[in-house]
Amino acid sequence: MTLILLTALLVLNGVKSLLTYLIPAAYLTDSIIAVLPGTAGFLVALVYVLVLERILQDKTVDTKIQ
Repeated sequence: MTLILLTALLVLNGVKSLLTYLIPAAYLTDSIIAVLPGTAGFLVALVYVLVLERILQDKTVDTKIQ
């Protein structure tokens, strides 16, 4: 559980820094554009955690059936 949350934080920070690098600095002065890297990073990390949870749940069900 801790490993999944730590990797989700890494994914969040990675997406945030990538988008901050790709968006020109002039656009980051706008308050709406400035929150996009953090928001996108959060959404990607959320999807990452939900997908991993589903994969682990499916593996648990498969081992109980066998």
